[in-house]
Amino acid sequence: MVSPWARVFFGKYGPRSIVLARCTPIVRTFTPSVSGMSRTSHRTFVVHNVIGGVAWGSGVTLLRGARLRAGAHLGLVRPSSG
Repeated sequence: MVSPWARVFFGKYGPRSIVLARCTPIVRTFTPSVSGMSRTSHRTFVVHNVIGGVAWGSGVTLLRGARLRAGAHLGLVRPSSG
């Protein structure tokens, strides 16, 4: 049984919290369970989970690339020959 607070929270912030949960390890663990117990529709959860996953994966990849370019520019990282 889920608390009334969780139902109100997911009713108001459900999609946003599902997307942002991808960036927070502990929250990412419990969001699917609480979302399901608060009766979030399956379609809403899947769509926003995919959006969060793509945003998180793209962000991490772009951030890593930017850090490597900055390190190479500052002489902290040597470019690979291959």
